[in-house]
Amino acid sequence: MDKLPYVPSSILWEMLSACDLEALARTNRLLRCNVEPFLYRRHAIVDWGSAIMWAVDMADLDEPETCTTALAILDKVKQFCDLTPSALDLLCSPEQNYINIQPPHPFVLVDDLCTLTALHFAAWKGLDAIVEWLLRAGASVNCESSAINPLYLAVLNDKASTALSLLSHGASPVVRRGSQNSLNVFYLACVMGYASLAEQLLATGSVPADLPDVLQCYSTDVSSRPDAPAVVELLTRDAGFPNSLIEDFLCASKWQSALALLKAKKRRNRISRTTATALLDCACSSLRYNPQKAQGANLVIRRLLHVGADPDVGHEFFDSSTSDFPALLTLLPPFLEAGMDLTAKDALGIASAYDRNQDEEGASAQLEVVRLLLRHGAPISPATRGDALDSLTKWGNQERKKWAHELCGALVEHCRQVPKRQRREDITAFLGRLSDTNKQLGHRAFDIDFF
Repeated sequence: MDKLPYVPSSILWEMLSACDLEALARTNRLLRCNVEPFLYRRHAIVDWGSAIMWAVDMADLDEPETCTTALAILDKVKQFCDLTPSALDLLCSPEQNYINIQPPHPFVLVDDLCTLTALHFAAWKGLDAIVEWLLRAGASVNCESSAINPLYLAVLNDKASTALSLLSHGASPVVRRGSQNSLNVFYLACVMGYASLAEQLLATGSVPADLPDVLQCYSTDVSSRPDAPAVVELLTRDAGFPNSLIEDFLCASKWQSALALLKAKKRRNRISRTTATALLDCACSSLRYNPQKAQGANLVIRRLLHVGADPDVGHEFFDSSTSDFPALLTLLPPFLEAGMDLTAKDALGIASAYDRNQDEEGASAQLEVVRLLLRHGAPISPATRGDALDSLTKWGNQERKKWAHELCGALVEHCRQVPKRQRREDITAFLGRLSDTNKQLGHRAFDIDFF
């Protein structure tokens, strides 16, 4: 730059933007050699729009060429600029002091009070090579100017290799300085559901972790935890736990975690039939409020029934005014296979009732539930006979009449498959009333020649 005349030099300094300087540097190789050192000294380490921050921002692990370019830029910074540790730990601009964490999590501590440096952003993105470059150049591994250190962000974003690299350089495992909460990044990894990362942090020996203590803290707010069975297995590997912990996970609909606890070998007490029944009742209560999670609950239900839970707990699904029949198709089979008593309560009578709020999918699933109950021996009660036959002979709601016709068809199909000698009184009563209905209609609504 010293070779340039005074006027062009002052213009470069006072008037041209970084983009203008870059464009000027691209005009020819000689001019680039002259302008480049000036460009880097002017823009490399300022705290507003610095080349270092720009390089970190552009690097993307999914696009290796961007990381290569970023490292080339950083090497130019080192070549042309006098770097000091304090320069690398300069605060970022407000526009750069933001990390988009999706989905939001209650353990996220990044807020407006946190000042984030280039090392913070590199750790968050898992840019190992850039993290190493910044540390070699003198950046503080703990970034004392900020309330959180880069290791926290690496763990928060599940960047295992970056977290291990920072630990090897002496990063503090404490989650947040100045906080009364002394929990460390191992607990953070568990809370986020990162079992593999938690295992690796534990293996380093650099992160103190009392597993029973962490398990106790982990279980204080189960509803906000991810359903991460591998984390639960890690925390219960060498520590016993009470059966109440299983109940906590069941109430929170964390089915995979609950199943991991049910399979765990180390429990303070074995699961008795009474305990299993209580846990199954808890699971059923949870499913009444979250029927969309029925698929994940199926294995838990089977496990509890296997250890002696009372299958009649399944009647709880029919106690509510409306039932989620698509979910019932998934949930009922284990109870029925375990011997749920279908005569104690009129489950079929509840399942066969017309529900005007059912959509086409729900009505189809409801009919399948009726067939399922019939196959497992549910008696055709007067309530079910009424649902099937009353609307056939009366003027009224066409949708109700359509449901009655479909229900009656399912009942006739079932009766046809039962040998005459094995027909119970309820089947005979239904077929007798259907015969009377056919006479009343003046035609055969359903063929019952087999009767």
